[in-house]
Order: sequence, then structure tokens, then C-alpha cells
Amino acid sequence: MRSHTQWLQKVVRVFTLMTALFSISATTSFSQASLFDPTFNIGSGANGTVYGIVPQDDGKVIVGGSFTEISGQPCTNLARLNADGRLDTTFPQGTDGAIYRMLKQPDGKILVGGAFTNLQGVLRQRIGRLHTNGTVDMSFDAGVAVPEGVMVLTLACQSDEKVLVGTVPPSGAFSFLKRLLPTGELDNSFIQTNVFLGSYILAICIRTNGSILVGGGFNQVNGFSASALALVATNGVLDTEFASPIQTIFAYGSPYGSGIYAMAALSDNSILMGGGFFRDGFLTNKLVLAKLTSSLAWDSSFTIDTFNSEPLTPGYVMAISLQTDGKMILGGNFQRVGG
Repeated sequence: MRSHTQWLQKVVRVFTLMTALFSISATTSFSQASLFDPTFNIGSGANGTVYGIVPQDDGKVIVGGSFTEISGQPCTNLARLNADGRLDTTFPQGTDGAIYRMLKQPDGKILVGGAFTNLQGVLRQRIGRLHTNGTVDMSFDAGVAVPEGVMVLTLACQSDEKVLVGTVPPSGAFSFLKRLLPTGELDNSFIQTNVFLGSYILAICIRTNGSILVGGGFNQVNGFSASALALVATNGVLDTEFASPIQTIFAYGSPYGSGIYAMAALSDNSILMGGGFFRDGFLTNKLVLAKLTSSLAWDSSFTIDTFNSEPLTPGYVMAISLQTDGKMILGGNFQRVGG
């Protein structure tokens, strides 16, 4: 069994390689977009890895990750940038551990998850919430809902403000899906004991019917085959009838391992999936972006150009952001698209 550190290094290694961004249609057309904004200047940037970015309505940007400074100015794992890219020195900074995921709620508050126990001087075990002004929301406290030593790698917020959390215990060889009430306490109406074996939960997508599609690098849930994808009901009960269209995962973290890193629901209830995975063949036809229909069947009509990072591997898509014009912004580990 791999150690927690070894598994984390693989995730960090892939996230650190998120070096490309492209714009693509949610149908089949493809176009590259220029994203450089000369008015936004962050200087030398962070001296570590940034895992989360949350834009605010006033143009400022909150960033979280594993770093100790931005553009030479001290700030530990959490900071806010002004609209021009400079560090906002009025923002209460700092955690005692890395931040791996940030999520903006509809009310503007920001959920943060990671490996910390202290959030801006307030005791918070791996997960906390910030007000829009950046201060800790004292009304949200998960307490011991996320045990000591466990990491939070992914978050999702339901329409009722309940929070879904993908947690990883110290062994790193399996994950749990938890649900918290809007106050941060465990939701006792949700089954919290589903075991996702093999690796991390890395993506959570809430469907319009309340069911939850879970993606990651796992290959089993509760002993049932679940290659990178699993479906649970709104109360947490595993749907054992759902068959993942992804091929069996092996050697997770290698160029030939499969994993779902990002998902996004479209207006027609279809699901976009980003990652690095196989549909046909065992070591051939690796995909980085695919689409499921509203019934969660494979959408064979969805095709894209090739994403290349190395001669033998097409890279990974690790972030999907939908735009109002039907296009999406993709981020991940790739240097070339369509050529």
C-alpha cells in the first residue's frame, strides 16, 4: 500500500503541471482564446503551487494553495490579489497547512478545504468558510466532522447549502464522501461511510434530480466496481446499477492511469468530464475530455481535437469552467491542441 505522502506527491505533481488554458465549444467546434490581461500583473507570482482561485465581484481574486509568498511578499497558503494583480495587504492571510480546494457559494461566501487546522488564527479542521470580506465565518464549524490527519481535496455545494466533501485519510489509498449541514456539522441523513478504494475523490457533480456523480482515481466503492466514476443518491446510498463507462484504472498517477479530475453539468443535464482516461482499448485511445448524456450514457457524438503534452500521452484536463456563450475554459497539463 502506498503511503499518504506518495499519493499526495502524485496529485501535487499533476496539479503543478496545470500550464495551459484553452476555450472550447461544448459541442464540437474548437477555438483558442487569448487570455493575457496586461492590466493584471502579479510580478513573480507565488513561490509554490496555487490550487484554488476565486474571483470576487469587485474584481479582486482570492487564491489558495501551498506557498509562503507572492511577488516576494509574505503570505502563507491564502491571499487576496487586487484587481491589478498586486497583493492585497488588508486581507487576513494565512493557514498552517495547504489549501487544495476553494468554492464560492451563491451568497458569495467561500468554502476552503485542505490540510490545515488553523484558518486565519481560528481553529478549523481541514475545512472552513470565509465571508465576502475574507474573514472567517464563525457560523460554519465542521468541528470533528473531518477527523485529524484527514485532507479535504474536493468540495461541492448543494442548492440547500449543504456541503459535499471528498476526504482522504492518512493512508491515502481510499477516500470518503461526506456531507455537512450549512453550519458545518455532519448531515446524519446522508450515508457517510461509502469507501472509495484505490485513490482520491477529485470531482463531485450534483445533478438536477439530487443524485451525486463522483469522479476521481478510485476503482471500487464498497466492493463494487466503479472505475473513476460512481453515482450515489441524494441520501448517500450507492447506486450499484450504475456502470462506469471508463475502463479499469491501473497505475494511477502514471501516464497510463485513468482518473476524472473535473466535471461540469450542462443545461440539458449532460455531464462534461475532464481528466485522463480510457474508453476503448487498454493502452490506446486515451481521452482528456468526454461527455455523458443526461441518462449518464456515453455521448459518442461529442468529439474534440487532440490534446498533446508528450509524444506518447495526450495530457490531462483538470479544470472546466463553463461560459454563458456555450463555450468552456479548460485547464490542465497540455501544451498543444489539435496539432
